Amino acid sequence: MEHGFPPSLSLSTVSTAMVVAHVAMLLLVLGSIGGLFLTRKRAASSTDIWIWAAVILTAPLGAVIAHQTLDRFGQDAAGLFLVGYVFFVWLVSFIGMTRCHRSLKSQEKSSPLGCSISCLIALGLLIMFLLPAVPQAREAARRSQCKNNLKQLGLALANYLDTHGVFPTSKTGNPPMSWRVGIAPFIDSSDILESYDQTQTWDSENNEPLAKRECPVYMCPSRRVPLPASDDRGRCFTDYSMLNGPQTFGEFHPRIPAEITDGTSNTLAIVEATGLSIVWTEPRDAQVNREPLGINFKGTGRSDSPGIMSSWHVGGAQAAMADGSVRFISQNIDPEVFKALTTAIGGENISMQY
Repeated sequence: MEHGFPPSLSLSTVSTAMVVAHVAMLLLVLGSIGGLFLTRKRAASSTDIWIWAAVILTAPLGAVIAHQTLDRFGQDAAGLFLVGYVFFVWLVSFIGMTRCHRSLKSQEKSSPLGCSISCLIALGLLIMFLLPAVPQAREAARRSQCKNNLKQLGLALANYLDTHGVFPTSKTGNPPMSWRVGIAPFIDSSDILESYDQTQTWDSENNEPLAKRECPVYMCPSRRVPLPASDDRGRCFTDYSMLNGPQTFGEFHPRIPAEITDGTSNTLAIVEATGLSIVWTEPRDAQVNREPLGINFKGTGRSDSPGIMSSWHVGGAQAAMADGSVRFISQNIDPEVFKALTTAIGGENISMQY
């Protein structure tokens, strides 16, 4: 069975928070309907109007709180059902409040509540209509942080070049060590390299504690909590990878800007490759001669994507170019253009925008 990417939540991953939110909103719906019938069977009072107004205000605020809770579990799509609940409760409450106000007016017992009620209704409507924008705003912030991570990694490559005279390869040494460990001193994390035993393999007993250590700069903030952030041994995954294969930035020798004949601005250096489930200290990267040339391809698992680029962002993935700039690459990019971007000395002429 194939799964889309970025992965969406299935019924099997619906959290307790989702169930609680549904139950709470359903109780609010039933309570509002019950209150509507109750107020029809007795004389209205000014207190009834304030109660209905409080419900109008509380329903959207409750939905916002529920949405914030669900967002912690990566369930941004829950905003739609919350809007539906809020709209229904608001409609019932508005009908109830209108009836009470008319009843009071007919009894000549009405009080000057119009201004206060109007303010509460306006606030309730404002919150209700702004609620669908909450998940988009949060994802935009996470995508921006992911871009900042890649900018920091691109700057680390440039600082490595200034210090060593060449760009880092995807792995060095024997046994191999990942570039993510090698550039640690250039992301203000010298202790990472100091903690890594370069005489042992990355998955050795000596290096396993470091692999289990979460390193935020190597993780996209959009990673969904219900999906694995580590393997079955607790070793943390990374969302960023170099490209390996003929003529790629990760394997091209020697590596100085003047010898990247395709142009540093047209050469992919570090890409999002979430779907490959790479442990951040593992000397493994996306293989252009093994993995399909594409972005956000469907995989056999909910967090798997076989393409050389995959991300938690809808529509494509972000990448740091060899010149340090960060670009969002659409998953609908022309295959020939995308192939040209993967090489450092391929000799292709990229004349179109991507």
